[in-house]
This record gives sequence, C-alpha cells and structure tokens, in this order.
Amino acid sequence: MKIRTIRIPVRMGNYTYRLHDFKIKCRFGIRLFIYFILLIFVGPYFGNWTTTEKYLCRIDVYASECSLSDRMVPATDSFRCPAQRFMIAKLGSIIRSSVLTIGFVMGLLLDILGPKVTFLIGIIMRIVTWLIFSVKHASNSAIVFSSVLLGLSRNAIAYPTLTIYMYTTNFKEYATTVMGIGITLAGLYIMVIERLLGFTGADPHRFTLYSVLTTHIPCLFIGLILFPWKSPTPKVKHKATKSIEHIDDQISTDDLVSTDGKNTPSSDLTLKTFSQSSVRDSKISDFSSMDTGLSAYSKDGIDKGYKDNTMIRIERSGSESSDVDLDAHVQTEISMDDSQWNLKKFVKYLKSLEYSVTCSYFVLNFLDFYFMQMMFSTMYGEYNDVMVLNEYLVSFSFILTFFIGLLYKVFNPLTILIFSNMFGIISHFIAFSGTRVAGYFTASTLIAYASILFTQIYIYIQSTFDSKYFGSLVGTVNTFSGISMFFNIALISLVEKFSCINYIHIAMIIARSIFEVALIFLNFNRKKRTKSI
Repeated sequence: MKIRTIRIPVRMGNYTYRLHDFKIKCRFGIRLFIYFILLIFVGPYFGNWTTTEKYLCRIDVYASECSLSDRMVPATDSFRCPAQRFMIAKLGSIIRSSVLTIGFVMGLLLDILGPKVTFLIGIIMRIVTWLIFSVKHASNSAIVFSSVLLGLSRNAIAYPTLTIYMYTTNFKEYATTVMGIGITLAGLYIMVIERLLGFTGADPHRFTLYSVLTTHIPCLFIGLILFPWKSPTPKVKHKATKSIEHIDDQISTDDLVSTDGKNTPSSDLTLKTFSQSSVRDSKISDFSSMDTGLSAYSKDGIDKGYKDNTMIRIERSGSESSDVDLDAHVQTEISMDDSQWNLKKFVKYLKSLEYSVTCSYFVLNFLDFYFMQMMFSTMYGEYNDVMVLNEYLVSFSFILTFFIGLLYKVFNPLTILIFSNMFGIISHFIAFSGTRVAGYFTASTLIAYASILFTQIYIYIQSTFDSKYFGSLVGTVNTFSGISMFFNIALISLVEKFSCINYIHIAMIIARSIFEVALIFLNFNRKKRTKSI
C-alpha cells in the first residue's frame, strides 16, 4: 500500500477549489477488506432489530410510557410494559423512514460530491446518535431526533463502500456481495455490545459512550484517508486501446477482445449503418491505415455527430478469418460524456418498464420485511429460543447472500428475484400460526428478505444499469421505500388496537403474488437488459 498527498480540483457551484487529498495505491483485496471491516463496525446494526430492541430496553428508551411500578425494577433486555414495546416498534419505522425517504438525496450526494464527503457526513451523524443515546433520561423528542439521524447515516455510510465494484473487472458481483455481507454482519456489532453490557453490568449510558469512542472515531479517520473525493472510473476488460485520429470527430476504442490473435473492438449496441460493406485487412488493429466511414443514425434517419468524449466500441464475431465482415455482427456502444451525470438518461431509466416493476417490488420488500421484523416479538416473544434464533439468523443471512451472489454469474437477475419472492409468500403462510415451530420457520424465511434488502437490490442495479447512476437509482428505491414506512407505522397501530395481523398477512400474500406474475411476465417478454456489465 502506497499513500501520498495530492491536490485535486473540486467544483462547488461556480467555483473550483483545489483540495488536499490522499492518493492510496493498494491491492483490490486490501481495499475490499477495509471496506468490509468498516461496514461491520459502522454499518446498519439496526438491521438486527431484535437485538436493537433489547439494547434500547437496557438504556430505558420510552420507559416513561410504563407505570411507576413497572419502572421500579432495574432495566433488562425485556420490555417493561406493552406500551414500551409498541413505541419502540414505531421508533423502528421512524429509523427506516429516515433511511429510505431521502435515500435519493444520499445517492445524489454520492454521485455528485463523491465517496469521501458522503462517508464523513454519515459517520458524523452516526456518532451524534450514539452520543444522544448515552445521555441518561433523554427526552422522547431527543430519542426521535437521534433515530432520524441514525437512519440518515445508514446510506451515507453504505453507499461509498458499494463503489468497491468500480475497482475490479472480473469480480463486480462478488465485490458487491462482500459489501452486502458486511452490511448484514453489522448486526453482530449490536449483539456484541448488548451481550457485553449485560455481562459486565456496567452503567448502560456510560458504556454506550465508551463503545462509540473506541469503534467509531478510528473508522472516521480511516474513511478520511481511504475514500477518494470522486468515485473511481469503473474498470472494463480490455487488451489494447487505440484511437482513430483520422476521423474528424474524436473516436476511441475500448474493451478490445482477441478472437484470432488480432485485436478487435467490442461493444453492446447495434450500429444501424456502416458505410463500408467489408474490410479485407487481417491487421484490423492498424487503425492508422483504416479508411472507414462510420455513421450512426437516429430512428428518423438524421445523422448524429459524436464529438468530444464520444466512445465507439466495435465487436467482431466469427471464426478465425482474415476477412472481417462488419455487417449485422457489428455492435457499438456510444457513451456521451461519460464523466457527467445526465438527467435525461436518469429519467429514461426511471421510466423503463424493468425499473418500474423491480423498483416497486423492492419497495414492497422493504415494507414487508420491516413489518415482519418489528412484529416478530409480538408474534413469538413468548418463546425465548425463537427470539435468539431470529437474532443470529438475520445477522448470518450473509450465507444466503453469498450464495445468491454466485447465482448472478449463472442466472438472469429477474429469475433470482422471482424465486426469492416465493420465500416471502411462504413466510406469511407460516406466520398464521403462533406456535414455536412456526416461529422457527418464520425466522428462517426472514433471511431471504434480508438477502434481498442488503445485497440483491445493489447487485441487480449495478449489473443492469449505468454505473454513473448507481447511487441515484438505489436512492430512488430507498426514497419510495421510506415513504412506505409511514404506512408501516399505521399497520403497527392497527395491530396494536385491533389485533388484525392475520389480515395483514393475507394482504401481503396477495401483493407478493401479483408481483410474482409481473416479474415472470417481465422476464419472458424482456428482449434485453438495459445494460450488462
């Protein structure tokens, strides 16, 4: 690992500032490992909501909702009264709402301001939340404020680490999967400090203060040094790159593939018109002597000129032959100004059928997962062994996450979403029963939810759409999911007043079945993915 200081231009409004930064040259594996460790210590620990509830009980959050007689005994990892249970459950919805509602803003923050600024904002907010939790007898409004900051910090911390896939060519899905594992293992952080607090019998508020100082402050300095100001340019496979200098417009080649010992360019989109029927030159890599006219036409036949940063990539298919037929087999990808985020292209992605369906599906998963998690103690709280099992299964859902990450190398992303949706349907059928055995099965199926939320959404979007829009597209999903969390609060209130949880299970089964049909339809009728890495 090599570290040196540099000065880079950072544009803010109409002004450009040259800021000092650390230039880190390290192996991809080292960077991957550090990002992974950061997520474990400062990741979304509240993903393990069962343990988070226990910790909040130990620091007496919402204890004022209980009667004086309930508050006479020392705080434990159990609720003092039912009122405290439902208030903490609603607090969980507030956290998730703040995580998701402005997820789009956090995505833009990553795309525009870069990983370093985004991460530093996130970890500072996280430290503030722990400091508020460390205050004894903090008011309910202060607890709500700290919960909002806790939710906001989630994406600000996670998004920069998810840029890890931009540092590799062959292990993009694996890198994202490892980050998803780190996000799920963040639940172990709250488990460890909750167990230590119970084991040592220390003052809970002082213990909270010391734990944040010893774990979060070092992570802040690591992020300050390691994360770059700007997201790295995603790496692509290539064996050679040459520019065509004899064409008026600036055209360069990228992503070259060798089929018969000669370099040939590759790409994805079809070039509709090629002015020369064939090129009989076996040395196609010698572009300086290549007198070929390239034109691309829009649907209305208007010639489009590509200037400045226009990139054209050509792929030759066929056997080992010196004759290169650049006809129907020619494919090109034209990327206009790759360095900038473009609103028109972003809106085009939002309006696409594939994103509309899958975005809605992910929103349903957020709503469903957090409802099931927050109501788990209500459904199976009388069985301590079931509660403990749920704690560990959610924290170790990375096992399924890793397996699903491998499947992305073999199966279509939509196919994986279709099968994972079945776990959600099954879990609601099982949840009709309140027995211990049903609790075991419900806890087991929840790990399928966790794998979808903590990894699949990121792998799916980064493997389907342009990397420049990764943060914005994920943030859009999170924003709509955050809005749905207000509906989640209403569902919890209905369960509290009318004990109608079985009707909610029926509604979720119907909603998931509709999405199952929609995903299958989309999978069979989709001609091609929006963009393949």
